[in-house]
Amino acid sequence: MIKTNYVELRIALRDALAAMETHIEALGGRLMEEGGYPLWVDGIEDPNLARREVVRCLTGITYRDDQDPHEVERCTALVGTTDQTLALAREVNRDKQALARALRNMDGLKVDVTDPDLHAVRREPLIKAALRALGRERLHRRQATRQVECLDVAPDSVTFIWSRSRKVEQRSLQQVLAALQKRMEHARTFKPGYVAYCEDDIRRIERLIENDPLERLAEVDPAHTHPRANVVWIDGDGAMTRRQRRAMTPQFYPARAGEKLPRLRPLPAALPPKGHQLERRDKTVEDTPLLSAMSIHRYREGYRYFDEARKEFGMP
Repeated sequence: MIKTNYVELRIALRDALAAMETHIEALGGRLMEEGGYPLWVDGIEDPNLARREVVRCLTGITYRDDQDPHEVERCTALVGTTDQTLALAREVNRDKQALARALRNMDGLKVDVTDPDLHAVRREPLIKAALRALGRERLHRRQATRQVECLDVAPDSVTFIWSRSRKVEQRSLQQVLAALQKRMEHARTFKPGYVAYCEDDIRRIERLIENDPLERLAEVDPAHTHPRANVVWIDGDGAMTRRQRRAMTPQFYPARAGEKLPRLRPLPAALPPKGHQLERRDKTVEDTPLLSAMSIHRYREGYRYFDEARKEFGMP
């Protein structure tokens, strides 16, 4: 990419970040002025402290000094607010989408940077250089780009729960084989003891390819725990609508000053023990990993063949 495009990418990042910061500060200010509106924050009884915690979560887009690089701030809450404040929250969401695009367009790009201490030029990610130039090198990407949770209609009830989930991505046998070969070459230099695991896994995948090259495997990330909100609306005829939503950040809904909160079941203090919930009948992935060097699982019988795999190999 030519240098001119780098400049355009930097400008897009600067503008998106400036717009988001302006609107998010305005949103925080409006929320602080709405002291008479219904509010609940997990673990905080004092209404003034609770409101400040909501604002802190929304405006906290940079890393704290003591924050782990993989840690994401949480504020599980239910917040009633005005239509005008909700409109501003949706404007913040549009800004966040623009910021996410600007950052995504820089992913993988590097620039030459002169190191004043070493008097030498080094390669550096464009995102890192651009944020440093804007004085935003501590930007927390996930916190800055995650959406504000807005409900269009006030709910009748909200139940907060803990949820365990894991990310599952489909992989072809050929993709897994290529990844294992790459890991093995890296291990020869940095982790010699790891090579044997890669070799065993490669032989296992090669046998699967010989048996049926169309089979798909699942790459499974470790399960992580996060809060979710089960939201319920009941219309005039008694019909019920349910939605489950993310609850790492507050749920905003339209309300009037002095109103009571909807029926609310707070987040349990502790996560239910593993195995407490019944196993899902529609589970598609086997529990036991197939490989040692990668978190790869086989799909259960009946889920091992997919339309895209057959199209890839020119089969009906």
